[in-house]
Amino acid sequence: VTVRFPAAREADAAAVSAAAAATTVEPASLVDRAGLGITLLASVGVVDTGYLSAVKLGFLPLICPADGGPVAACSIVLSSSYASVGPVPLAALGLLAYSTVIALNLQKGETARTLLWWLCLGMSLLSLALTAVLYFKLQISCIFCALSAIVSAGLLVLTELSRRQPALGEPRRAILSLSALVFSGGVSATPLLPHSGGRKDDFYTLTEKYKPEHPPLVNHSTDMQMALARHLAATGAKCYTAWWCPHCQEQRENFGVEAAALAPFVQCSDLRRKEIDLCKKADVDGYPSWIINGKKYGGGRTLAELAEMTGFTEYSKDVFGRPDRKTLEYIWGRDDDSDES
Repeated sequence: VTVRFPAAREADAAAVSAAAAATTVEPASLVDRAGLGITLLASVGVVDTGYLSAVKLGFLPLICPADGGPVAACSIVLSSSYASVGPVPLAALGLLAYSTVIALNLQKGETARTLLWWLCLGMSLLSLALTAVLYFKLQISCIFCALSAIVSAGLLVLTELSRRQPALGEPRRAILSLSALVFSGGVSATPLLPHSGGRKDDFYTLTEKYKPEHPPLVNHSTDMQMALARHLAATGAKCYTAWWCPHCQEQRENFGVEAAALAPFVQCSDLRRKEIDLCKKADVDGYPSWIINGKKYGGGRTLAELAEMTGFTEYSKDVFGRPDRKTLEYIWGRDDDSDES
């Protein structure tokens, strides 16, 4: 029978604690520094995605250092089909994600730390996928997109280092390798590296050139479109638009060059993107907005819908189609299958 005195038991406990500390990285100072770094990095992400969200929604002008002009490269990205999930700008989802990172990082407890780790892992994987789209599909660089990828990689590193994991275990090596890959992808997407010049006639570039007027239209009008435009003007209908609004540009493209000049469009935004008094009096709260027979309709409308809403009978509403998607590529970017010819 072996009898252990209290001092011996305390020594054994100290030895076990020392062994655990040798294989586990969780010093309080490291966790604190990682938490501060997470907050700072996520704040950078909030500023980055918040600015892009404001640009996408038309509240701020786009300023982007890139080859071929001050806004060309980033505007191609923002006008592409990859910049939105349905009606929601992808940057707005990024803003929500970075804000959630800050909120979770301020929480105490293992559940919050676990949720934070999974969120940062998902953001890094998404950043890697979007960087691949940027590099291989759009073949253009974007400093704001690159910054978001680099921030996501940094967040994943910091959240991983603050977890209770063996210092160099296989799971940790895999996460750090993924972070390095995301970081490298972000660096490769910066304007510091060579890339193609991109389009010079995309919507965001054109708005900077022609503001505060709408950019020129691409489609030409048929007799039916011009007849409907005259009818809308005669009935007192109004369509309130803004020169920086891509949905407004698409609404005008539905009419074409000649009919748009006849249709009752009202341009509501001044050079500083402030709403003019005429549109304030009409209580316009979004663009484009139609007012027909005293009733307000938010969002764009097809010509067939407008014909039915206003009792247009000179032509059947069924003859009105939509513009060819290729003619709208300068607004929304190319579809996934638009490269096929």
